[in-house]
Amino acid sequence: MSVHVGVSEFRKAYLDHLKSSRLTQNENRSKLLLLFYATECGLKWLLMRDIYKIARTESVLKKQLFWGHDLLEFAKEAKIGKNFFTGGSVFKIRDRNNPCTCSLKELHQVWRYGKELDPVDEQNASIMLKNICQWLSKK
Repeated sequence: MSVHVGVSEFRKAYLDHLKSSRLTQNENRSKLLLLFYATECGLKWLLMRDIYKIARTESVLKKQLFWGHDLLEFAKEAKIGKNFFTGGSVFKIRDRNNPCTCSLKELHQVWRYGKELDPVDEQNASIMLKNICQWLSKK
């Protein structure tokens, strides 16, 4: 079962998550998780707003696109330039016993479940998410 969320709710969630992430002083997992969700909600808001302009039908809003956390796909649909992703979209997870990587759409899980990223990758991810949110604030 999925929860129906409209344009205004995605916008409010984007603004709320972004504000909460800015209130957190330290650059920790919780701050980054809120920033990830702010970016996700902001991109979904923008896409839904633009789709509403084209076709105000419920079937359009139920597109597979709005499910999940694929920020790359959302960014592609929103026609965000590739310059936002210069730090990459694959991130190294620091784990002595099981070194691996995660994609951008899995990044929220890393922070939500307390895993650690390579410090450079984490910095790149943080900058990317902040830049996308800054871009969204101008929309």
